[in-house]
Amino acid sequence: MRPILLYSHTDEPITKALLSSTFIQKNDLINLSLKALLNEVSIIDEFDHEEVKIDWTFHSGLRITNSNDFYLINRIISVPKEIFCDFSEEDTQYSISEFRAYLAFAIEAFPNSFSKPGAFGLSGNRFSLPRRKREIYPCRQEIREQIFGCGFLAIHQGEARTAFGCYVP
Repeated sequence: MRPILLYSHTDEPITKALLSSTFIQKNDLINLSLKALLNEVSIIDEFDHEEVKIDWTFHSGLRITNSNDFYLINRIISVPKEIFCDFSEEDTQYSISEFRAYLAFAIEAFPNSFSKPGAFGLSGNRFSLPRRKREIYPCRQEIREQIFGCGFLAIHQGEARTAFGCYVP
């Protein structure tokens, strides 16, 4: 399974760490910024009442599909206005809104992914730390917590969990 890093901002802590690590070389990571998705990729998606087919093809011929061959690492914090700088001002907001909707649709279609879109954002639901602690760990057991930028990871009795109790591999 080949990992794809889909990201919006290179200065976001987790994205920055992935882009600057040996993870890229060891795992043959595909780096895909939102700007590249718009400018360097041919998007030909299909859907019917049975399935959704995502098909992103780079000019180089590299093809990404929503198959079990890929694992999507979703680090889209927001859609930067700058990638729509060639649009007229009145079209920019509409374009950003439509692109967000497309991204939510496309990311959701990947069977293997980290951080599915949620009601509070494209890279998943983000809640305040007190609310996360109240909803995830109602019991008063010893917990070591680490805050990673916009993300949240808790080590609970030796198991890593995301903000909603999902196990982290």
